[in-house]
Amino acid sequence: MGLFSRKPKQTSAAPASEPAATAGQTEQVEQPEQTAPPAPPTPPADSFIPAVEGGAASLVTNTLVQTALLKWGEKKNAQTMNEVLRQCAVGELLIDISGSEFADISKGLQSGDKLGVGQVVDNAGKRLLLVFTSNDALAAYRPGVPPMSLAQPASGVMKQALSDFEGVAIDPASPNTCIIYNPEIQLGLSQDPGFNEVLKGALVENRPNNEIRLLAASAPLLFVGVNEVRNEAGEVTSATMPSVQTTAGEMCSLAFTSPAELWAFDPTLSPRPTGLDNIVGGTKTRGHFAVMLNPMGPWAMLRMQDFDDA
Repeated sequence: MGLFSRKPKQTSAAPASEPAATAGQTEQVEQPEQTAPPAPPTPPADSFIPAVEGGAASLVTNTLVQTALLKWGEKKNAQTMNEVLRQCAVGELLIDISGSEFADISKGLQSGDKLGVGQVVDNAGKRLLLVFTSNDALAAYRPGVPPMSLAQPASGVMKQALSDFEGVAIDPASPNTCIIYNPEIQLGLSQDPGFNEVLKGALVENRPNNEIRLLAASAPLLFVGVNEVRNEAGEVTSATMPSVQTTAGEMCSLAFTSPAELWAFDPTLSPRPTGLDNIVGGTKTRGHFAVMLNPMGPWAMLRMQDFDDA
């Protein structure tokens, strides 16, 4: 069963995954300026564009999601569920189309063909899109049947779930199967799960820091985490924001490409949407050395010196 990440279980914050970071610290801050989320783009009329796998070179294995599923299997809570979800914003995943009928599979989907998409109904009657991290995972789900799959951008698979299903079941034959329902996808990745895909992808590809900085500046939104303190009336009286300290003693503010990234770091934090300029301004005001982007990794260190020199 999925975990509703808006009100997650209270768990300890995960340390930053980069080797030079020590335990997180917090400090009193003003509420960051908020901006309205961008309107998601209109999806294409046919969001399934066949890319049926053929030769070995086209096989997909999403190791980022597989690694996250291992963590989920070890300890199932809001933090590890968001660990899986955050990795579903980049790369590719597979959809089971073993029930399809193609006149000529080498030509993809043509007029008259039937595309059968694998799905399952859970005990609550919710329709879930079956999603796989590799053809081996699909073969385990359909033993004895040659797997036939459709490779799609992971963010597109999440969007397809939001459009036509009520959630996803990732690697359903695995002991680490993770079911994530649409409210969790919307909270963690938004109605448009690919809205920060270019920036997230650049981090995964370990692109140069100057390129990451430019992409972060042009990103529709970034997120900071706020720990809110409320009075008995439920009013916010103060707020703290996490920071990390490198082994060299340099303090870093934190920024995230999605709420799922933030909740994988610490599910007790509230996400606040803002832009890089606001984050950099706050970082300079607090005298921090850099902004660490996606501290759970793959991460980038955006130094304030680079912004001064730009």
